[in-house]
Amino acid sequence: MIHYAALLSNQPILEPLPRGWMSAQVTLRHRSGDEESRYEILDLRQNSLEHATRYRHDPMIVIALKCFLLTLVLPVYFMLYSAFHVVRAPLALFYNRSFSLMTQALWAVVRAPFYFLGLECAALYGIVRPLHGMALFGRLEGQLHQKKRQESLQYKRELDGVPVGDIVLQSLLAKEDSFTYFLAFCMQPIGKTDEPHILNVVPAI
Repeated sequence: MIHYAALLSNQPILEPLPRGWMSAQVTLRHRSGDEESRYEILDLRQNSLEHATRYRHDPMIVIALKCFLLTLVLPVYFMLYSAFHVVRAPLALFYNRSFSLMTQALWAVVRAPFYFLGLECAALYGIVRPLHGMALFGRLEGQLHQKKRQESLQYKRELDGVPVGDIVLQSLLAKEDSFTYFLAFCMQPIGKTDEPHILNVVPAI
């Protein structure tokens, strides 16, 4: 049962999860040397606790709500995604004089409808089965962008404070496809429990 007072606070909501999933308190060390303990959701469907995939700890009702909102936002997102690469294709050829970069941009446009359908289905699935839908959505969106979560996070930090218009212009004219914007960044896997900076994993439920 969800305690809605906790839902509105910063306290983590520990609830029974479906089979193959677990809430756990994960202690990790940042690059600065500081240690942090936080609750995360672990995917144990294919791996043991020692090699589990880690996800952000959100209540299942919140994940389901996010999936519902994604079904509404995805059409607009993919229109912008396709438009970006349609504009980028001729710029890649005439501005950067790169045929391979133009091919990549055109390929992104061609495959966009298929990923749109896949992500829509994943979001709909997540309304009914939040954790399974989250994992499927995260995997498909990761494949769409061909970027890892950490790479996108680092890029976001580098552009902190830069106007959105400047980011888009830099990305259109860049010699490499460096711009990555995850629509559901919170559904991307954080990592694995066997990574070197993970100090301890304690199952919660």
